[in-house]
Amino acid sequence: MSSRVGELLIKNGLITENQLAQGQEAMKNNGGMLSSSLVKLGFVEESVLLDLLSKQYSLPIIKMEDQNVPSDVISLIPQNIANKHMVLPVELKANSLTVAMIDPSNIVAVN
Repeated sequence: MSSRVGELLIKNGLITENQLAQGQEAMKNNGGMLSSSLVKLGFVEESVLLDLLSKQYSLPIIKMEDQNVPSDVISLIPQNIANKHMVLPVELKANSLTVAMIDPSNIVAVN
């Protein structure tokens, strides 16, 4: 997601190339994700970033604090897979599993 989110933010005039470079450096030094680094550095508000990604990928924003996920739904994705791809099952309806994920551009996780 790092290069894609950085490109999206620049394309939409939300950060500069210099800010992207600073965010990438902070990510390299501190670990984590580029988006988190850019938010921590104060270059972009989290809500603005989430709104941009929601529109880009045509996906809703799921606020996990508003969710009450049954344990049988959580157990549908093994913890090691959930941790690896940063996904969390949210709801199961008619054999369709809704998941919350940090990186909607992660095709491997989506598949």
